[in-house]
Amino acid sequence: MTWVKICGLTREEDVEAVVEAGADAVGFIRHKSSPRFIALEDAKRLAVRAGELQKLLVYRAMREDETLDEKSWGQAEEFEAKGLQPDRKVLVLRPEPEAQVSVLLDKIDQPTVRAVLLDAYDPFAGGGTGRRVDPGFAAEFVAACPVPVILAGGLRPDNVAEAIRAVRPWGIDVSSGVEERAGIKDRAKIRDFMAAARSV
Repeated sequence: MTWVKICGLTREEDVEAVVEAGADAVGFIRHKSSPRFIALEDAKRLAVRAGELQKLLVYRAMREDETLDEKSWGQAEEFEAKGLQPDRKVLVLRPEPEAQVSVLLDKIDQPTVRAVLLDAYDPFAGGGTGRRVDPGFAAEFVAACPVPVILAGGLRPDNVAEAIRAVRPWGIDVSSGVEERAGIKDRAKIRDFMAAARSV
């Protein structure tokens, strides 16, 4: 069964919808340029509502000594945090259009990276854009990657099952694909997304 993270959560009712729908993890955005940015204290409060779900703090570059609790994970393109355990790092890769799989693989420092999140490239935004990763490239990367791969970028209730079949990632990550607008989730879309993801 494919692991599922719902990211960019900002409200209690959205966390509750994610828990009810049966996702595996929640993500809270900590880079201030994002419309889904949330203060650390608010993220901690929402994390409590998420119960036993896995919790990730999401950064562009993680340089602050921030954690939700002793079990939380960090997700970023760069890591310089002191407090995060090595086995709780998710490295974000956003391949440019002409990128080669071998070049991406060279960026993975296996002893300190537990998983890789493969997201769509955008020169101006760090995720949540609705852009998709080329499925052929993603499938090639998944087959060659030495650590679990989480597929992100442009996933919605109507295409997530197809993406899982085509790419065969270990996990998937969604934010804008289950929203009414940036930072505000849609309960029905969350439910439909989870049903489609679990159908594969």
